[in-house]
Amino acid sequence: MECKNCGRKSMNENANYCDYCGASFREGIEYYPAHENVIVKEKQEQERNTAQSTTAPKGLNAIFGDGSKPMSFWNWVAVFSILLLPYAGPLLFVVFLIIWAFDRRTPDTRKNFARAFLIFLIIGLIYLIFMAAMMFASMDDPNAWLEQYMKLYGM
Repeated sequence: MECKNCGRKSMNENANYCDYCGASFREGIEYYPAHENVIVKEKQEQERNTAQSTTAPKGLNAIFGDGSKPMSFWNWVAVFSILLLPYAGPLLFVVFLIIWAFDRRTPDTRKNFARAFLIFLIIGLIYLIFMAAMMFASMDDPNAWLEQYMKLYGM
């Protein structure tokens, strides 16, 4: 059979599609070559991304992503570098975790990460309070360690 699209001959007389370009040999069967589908999908994705990028608010979304695609490695580096800011950094990080954990527009993967991280932060805080309480409860004189510290360092 000779292909109407590319002009090459097929050795298989019972073939439904051309071995070279994928065109149909039969009447009534539509022709969708693989490379055209890829091009159409790429154009649709570009249009969708353009529409999202024009409607997405600026600001922190530039650093932390708008939720339409997974966060890159460098976005995560930016998120965790917030912890390096003195005083406000850890608080700001927890605020981001709370927003991500309970905002309905946040993607599921980021939402689950934020919830798990918050749970571990709460467990750690409870453990820290428990250990501090046990330490102070085991002392005979709770002010004795402060007096020794002041005497040792000449305060």
